[in-house]
Amino acid sequence: MDLKKPYSINEQIKKLEEHGVVVDDVELTRNVLQQISYYRLSGYMLQHRINPHSGKLTPGIKFTDIYKIYQFDEELRCLLRYFIEKAEFYYKNLIGNEFAIGRTGRVGIRRALHHNAGRIPH
Repeated sequence: MDLKKPYSINEQIKKLEEHGVVVDDVELTRNVLQQISYYRLSGYMLQHRINPHSGKLTPGIKFTDIYKIYQFDEELRCLLRYFIEKAEFYYKNLIGNEFAIGRTGRVGIRRALHHNAGRIPH
């Protein structure tokens, strides 16, 4: 496995500029790169490539624009995780209760799932 070469923050900024990224706020760029790193952010630059085989990006793309895409993705992942967890706990509880009740003649799991579809409490 090839390990990627580690770059200092200044080298990461230089690398961004070599790819055509406009570093419009150097202090923000430094802070973001210290927290997230160049390699993590590079995936958010792919959609701005001139062509799939080039490292050059669409002229004029700003670092702050790339960072906004990253922030949106991060917020979306958090929201999805929150609601997926709610649904997971809800259905685990429903299934667990069905197993605990056993075959006592109460509402079956299929009927309960069908009846409660879309009713995940907030």
